[in-house]
Amino acid sequence: MIESQVVNRWKAEGKTEGLAEGEAKGKVEGAAGMLVQLLRKKFRVEPPADLVAVIEACQDPRQLAQWQDAALDAATLEDFRRAVEATHRNGV
Repeated sequence: MIESQVVNRWKAEGKTEGLAEGEAKGKVEGAAGMLVQLLRKKFRVEPPADLVAVIEACQDPRQLAQWQDAALDAATLEDFRRAVEATHRNGV
């Protein structure tokens, strides 16, 4: 059976969209993992599971970048938690 040009175009578009979505998801997962690693290194403790869960659930790269800045600015892990909770309650 010969596929039409339309079907071939749809397949190509679907493949391109799938690759872009996978790349975006990988970047977000990488940013979340880097943030958790930053917390481990900076505060020399394992971040609490509930805080890690919030970080890993975040799908907004801009929010993760803001949290990375907050981690760098925070004097304690509790300060960082408060910064995350302040934005997380606001729909993040």
